[in-house]
Amino acid sequence: MARFIAVLPAGGSSRRAAQNKLLQLYKSKLLVPIAGTPALLKALQPFCQLHSFEKILIPVSADLKVEFLSVIEALETSSAEVHLVPGGETRQQSVFNALKFIKASEVNTEDLYVVVHDAARCYLSNELLRATLDQVLLHGAVSAAIEITDTVVEVGAEGELVKQLDRSVLRAVQTPQAFKFDWLYAAHLEASPDATDDASLVSKTHKVRYFSGERANLKLTTAEDLGC
Repeated sequence: MARFIAVLPAGGSSRRAAQNKLLQLYKSKLLVPIAGTPALLKALQPFCQLHSFEKILIPVSADLKVEFLSVIEALETSSAEVHLVPGGETRQQSVFNALKFIKASEVNTEDLYVVVHDAARCYLSNELLRATLDQVLLHGAVSAAIEITDTVVEVGAEGELVKQLDRSVLRAVQTPQAFKFDWLYAAHLEASPDATDDASLVSKTHKVRYFSGERANLKLTTAEDLGC
């Protein structure tokens, strides 16, 4: 029977939102309240409500561990064990730390799947998360993505038009992304520390299928995303 573990990387430095006055109070964009709920808690809720996950792992920097523990304690219900694991200097290192935690604690990973979702995408719906699990059981390696609606062009060094790209074949990649654990672990063994997309890593050895994400599945990146 398939088993699922979630990894929610949460070790980012919030550099692009650094001028947000709220960050001076909360230290991390993931601790800023979104409609009264800390962004991290909002991101965790679909994983707790779905009751499909054995564990939820959150890679986090050491200086935020106490604050993140307080958020986890506010979870009303969760059938999954929630663990903080050490974050790395890069996203790839943070995800790999979580995968090594899994590798050390799991005797058999043959039927194990990992769902990776950026904690900063705190608007994840239960429907999209369920679709992710359905898709990874069919294909083994999948990622949410949305169609490009804007015209996209390639420009040269001086800003001149080089060519207009065919947006019908372009997609904006989101998370959740989900993989057979063994595929993702092997990909991270060979990854460079600056890798930012798990699907790209796995695609070097296995076909990755992209399925429809949601436009509401936004990532908190700038001060404006946090509402000020």
